[in-house]
Amino acid sequence: MKAIFALSALFALTAAQSPCTLANIDGPGVTTFESGSRVQVTVNRSKLRTSFAGENGGPVITLDITNDTSTFFPQGLIHGQQNMGCDTVAFISSLNSADPGLQTITSNFFRLPIEGVAGSLDISAEEAAELRDGLPLNIVLTSKDQ
Repeated sequence: MKAIFALSALFALTAAQSPCTLANIDGPGVTTFESGSRVQVTVNRSKLRTSFAGENGGPVITLDITNDTSTFFPQGLIHGQQNMGCDTVAFISSLNSADPGLQTITSNFFRLPIEGVAGSLDISAEEAAELRDGLPLNIVLTSKDQ
């Protein structure tokens, strides 16, 4: 029954002309947190941990999805994915428009004027610049990679 639901959701998204992409995350691996609206459906038997933070003060929602299951990220909320296994996890990600945009939160936050970044983190501009200079742009290295 789960497989029918997941495939039905995917076909509904395709029929609604929501662009879809197949993505992979090697295990163990994690993406940096980003903002944008999407639905994800896993397509193999690995476990993908998904999470998103509710609006200011809202709860953090974490869900592990496996084969034949899906989840969604509400538009505009910060979210991320983590491969919880050792094998590559493959998943289909469907976006809410043909050009939904994407913001990788950490690296783009640190592109703002460093004084404002430092003030919002309650650290010095020098500390903020040091953090900025060590940030990954997208995929985060895991203990396996280091």
